[in-house]
Amino acid sequence: MLEKLKEIGVKGFIVEWPEDSYAEISDTHNVISLLKKSKEIDVPVIIDVEASMSNIWFEQSENKNGFEDYYIWTASDRVNASGVPEPPNNWISRKNESSWKFSTIRKEFYYAPEGWPQLNFRNENVTQEFVKVLRKFAEKGAKGFRIRDAHILLVDPHFEDQLPDNSQEAKEKGYFLTDYGFYVHSKTENLLELGPLLNDWRKVVKNLTDNGPFMVKNVVNKVESYKVNGSLVIDLPSQSNVFSKPSFEAEKIVNSLEYIFKIHRFEWPLWTYKPASLPSDVLDSIIYLLPGVPLTEGDIEVNKELAKIRDSPPIMRGEIEYKAVANKTVFAFTRLAPGSPGVLVAVNPSDETAIVNFEQDIDKISREVTIQFLSKNFNETDYSGGLKKEANKISISPKSSIVLSYTAKKEEAE
Repeated sequence: MLEKLKEIGVKGFIVEWPEDSYAEISDTHNVISLLKKSKEIDVPVIIDVEASMSNIWFEQSENKNGFEDYYIWTASDRVNASGVPEPPNNWISRKNESSWKFSTIRKEFYYAPEGWPQLNFRNENVTQEFVKVLRKFAEKGAKGFRIRDAHILLVDPHFEDQLPDNSQEAKEKGYFLTDYGFYVHSKTENLLELGPLLNDWRKVVKNLTDNGPFMVKNVVNKVESYKVNGSLVIDLPSQSNVFSKPSFEAEKIVNSLEYIFKIHRFEWPLWTYKPASLPSDVLDSIIYLLPGVPLTEGDIEVNKELAKIRDSPPIMRGEIEYKAVANKTVFAFTRLAPGSPGVLVAVNPSDETAIVNFEQDIDKISREVTIQFLSKNFNETDYSGGLKKEANKISISPKSSIVLSYTAKKEEAE
């Protein structure tokens, strides 16, 4: 399987470790076998691991037998009318229930927002336990790591209550006090101390994997929590929301990219999507050719045509410009590198054919363009791969995409 995927242009794999990351691993495990095979055919595998949770030391911690601070414990002076202990604060899990569980043995609450007891990464011994996890997988052949649930690795050490989300969006959804969505979760997610913790692990990963990628799976919204001294400490920040929404609006996509590239200053994100608004090959024509790395998941096949275009200089190192054209109904972007033809990608998300004057709407587009790729549902007549067209009147079928190459106009001297 790996050989076939390599032949069609796959550059690497992300493989989820399905067991407790801190437990011993067997050489017969199918993931370990895959790591061995990946070394044989020289295709890097990035291991996706859960850092935040483990049961390994819980019993000893609960009994205060040498691992007291390996988990997040706290007493509570709150009781209900029946005298039963109640959680120490209002921290709510995504299941809309308290993130705390009571131990009848230790007579304290432990933090378990995902059901499992959460590890305490304010304890240096625990952070070093995860370093051991990184080492053991690197020794088995992992060429990089992606951490699941990185945003919840640290919590407020004072256990202060969450503040309500007063945004208009939250108010419109009508959340209650017992709902996860009622709060902003500033006490339990994306704390600013997260950056230094991740940076320590990043240094270990870079050393173990010969500068392999160190990633987090969650979408990075609060960027400052993933920086140290102004520099991002993770590679390939995930962007899975932009193209997974039920509707695709050109102007909103432009605004999202503006935020990603110019506000967050992400130079090389990891792009993925859940097919919703447009066919997969239309969305592929975007994520394959934007700056960054496309991640295909599930049954989505690698698009050979787009993979070939992706290997060209404009895509791998070219500048990007993006715009909503044709009365802001069509999303378009260009990639341009010195010495190579430019690449123009255009997507029509509407239910009607769009006619676009690219020569007028986008800077540097030449009068003549050449078709490089058409999505499967592109059905305009006289359009096929390799055909040259006038840039001032390009027809784009409903819910389809087109990729064109062009010679950039030279800037006129003032």
